[in-house]
Amino acid sequence: MSILDDLTEKFIVEMDAMLTQDARYRIASAQLNEFCETRLTPEQADELNDLVGKLSSAIFHAAARSGMKLGASITAGLLTPDQ
Repeated sequence: MSILDDLTEKFIVEMDAMLTQDARYRIASAQLNEFCETRLTPEQADELNDLVGKLSSAIFHAAARSGMKLGASITAGLLTPDQ
């Protein structure tokens, strides 16, 4: 595993912890759960939850990698002496 992959995983864990503390995230999650429980069959709810999980994972990974690359770029810029 590369350093970027390791940092990305740590970033994702931190972002997940922050999301679960965010009221808007909790409300949206509760609304999705209610929708699944009241409007979908159990099979449809499982399929939707699986798709949402895959989408969320892809978004988390892309955002974490992008954030890490941006942070590295900013750090490199700050460490490079003015020419």
